[in-house]
Amino acid sequence: MPIPVLYQIHEPINLVIVRYLGVVSTDDVVTAYSAYLEDPGRNPDHNILQNLSGVTDMDIGFRQMLAMIPRLQPFQTFRAPGTRTATFAPDDVPFGLARMYQSLTDGRVSYEIGVFRQMDPALAFLGIQSDHPELQPQPALRTA
Repeated sequence: MPIPVLYQIHEPINLVIVRYLGVVSTDDVVTAYSAYLEDPGRNPDHNILQNLSGVTDMDIGFRQMLAMIPRLQPFQTFRAPGTRTATFAPDDVPFGLARMYQSLTDGRVSYEIGVFRQMDPALAFLGIQSDHPELQPQPALRTA
């Protein structure tokens, strides 16, 4: 079974890409952000790009969302004021849940949240060009 939430730090562009895959629960989200807080590469000034394009379903309802928000408090307070989180959610259910999180945290976090159905506007919100070399697919590593 694949890990539902993965992250990758792109230090040259001050960005963490968080990719959601398959069926995602609140526990998956909290686990991923907790792991990021333990990562030696963490930085309170990082912007975040959440990519929900790989989500097939979300095991998250309103009550679960309300319960998740305080569980993310260590991550929320770690972030520097003025940083941004862009959520790319092309499908209806993930988009709606991302908007719910945005609404529930409005005025309660020090960073700005944007939710987008297309990737280019999400990247623009973060001040990143979609053709930036750091975002281009890397060739797969091969063993000798």
